[in-house]
Amino acid sequence: MIRSDVFISAAGESGILPPPNDLTVNQTAGWIVLGLVCVALVTTLVGAVIITRRDRNPLFLLLLVSGALLFPFYVEPAGDIILATWYPPDTPAIAATILGRHIPWFVVIGYAAGIPVACYVGYRMIVAGLGVTRILLTLAAISLSEGVIEMTAVHFGFMNYYGNRALIFGVPLSSLVQNGGMFVIIGVALAWLVPKLSRWTWAVIPLVPPMVFMAYVVACTLPSFYAIHGRFGPAPFWIAAAISTFLNGAVAVASLYTDTARRYRGNAADSDVRRPPCSSISSADSFTAS
Repeated sequence: MIRSDVFISAAGESGILPPPNDLTVNQTAGWIVLGLVCVALVTTLVGAVIITRRDRNPLFLLLLVSGALLFPFYVEPAGDIILATWYPPDTPAIAATILGRHIPWFVVIGYAAGIPVACYVGYRMIVAGLGVTRILLTLAAISLSEGVIEMTAVHFGFMNYYGNRALIFGVPLSSLVQNGGMFVIIGVALAWLVPKLSRWTWAVIPLVPPMVFMAYVVACTLPSFYAIHGRFGPAPFWIAAAISTFLNGAVAVASLYTDTARRYRGNAADSDVRRPPCSSISSADSFTAS
């Protein structure tokens, strides 16, 4: 039976589970991580120059703006409340504190380095018309690598998913699917939007990834939100986490069967059909030469 004191009271408690205040960070590891994400950011910036010159549009640069500004300072504080994520106050180099949530520089720089790359890869997979299986395997690799990074961060105390009973080595079950699923959904959204843009309308691009991500997280992870902040017991908590995980995966897969994604796959298939086999080209060349 759920206790009455877990419900939100209009005159009293907010109903939001308070974060722990007794967690500390391994300082040496913290500075090492900050250095590593700085190296990653330099790599992303070099890639931004190359990709922008090749594509002749500002897409990657605008995704970089989204990752550097909107994700750490707009998405992260709200996401930390929803998923009960906490960065200890003694984390080296805190960039800001928003809604009582500490945002370390390694998070800001990590977003700036990773978000544009992952969103761009998601977009390119869709417009290239890659098959569903290949995309899902790529997403699985992204989820696995992101999961390992978060597990390492939890191990060294950089972050903590407090109040969550459905954890895999310290990381929420739903996050392991969500971390990859978000990029295919953002990729589909960008694939639909980018062909419609010109001149000043490109300015909407930085807003797309955070808006799509927040809609995805809130809608699909709401059962876990209720479980965390409602202080569910172990069994109902795992049920809520399983529902959140299923929703995160199902919505990501469903996005691959939207008209936009299917149209790009169809275009890629038609292109392959129209392209003559290499052997035919070689034979024609030989005949002409003779």
